[in-house]
Amino acid sequence: MNRWAKIVMTLAALATSGWVAAGALGFRVRDDSSLALHTLVSFSALLALVLLHSWVAVFAAWSAIGLRPFAPRGAAAAVELRRIARRTLVASAAAVLVGGAQFVVSNLLYPAHLSPSAHGFAGAASAIVFALVLVVEARALAAHGRIALGLASAASEQL
Repeated sequence: MNRWAKIVMTLAALATSGWVAAGALGFRVRDDSSLALHTLVSFSALLALVLLHSWVAVFAAWSAIGLRPFAPRGAAAAVELRRIARRTLVASAAAVLVGGAQFVVSNLLYPAHLSPSAHGFAGAASAIVFALVLVVEARALAAHGRIALGLASAASEQL
């Protein structure tokens, strides 16, 4: 995995930790100020997660297109790059949808249409999904780096 990918994955892990911290803060909500802190931390973590996971998906898709001239059509490298791009796109979409669903759940909680335990369960489930997405994307970026390095070395040998 290259330096950029390591930085993005580290930031995504920190954002996931922020999401978990927001969940812990949720158990301590007693008044409006603690609710505001819980909401601010969770919203900040979700924005960071959406940005970072979207960034990975766009990178994988664009680099698969950009590396296309170096991988012959139907070659294993080209097929693998497209598979990585699809995998990261699905993983990123899952992270964004789960985070958005959690905020829908929290909006149902506030007017007392839903119990706080359901909100906590949804938050814990979304943290697990975020962690799984992080693993999928880290593996995809590592494979992408190996393929791109192989294509670059093959292209330089042809020159």
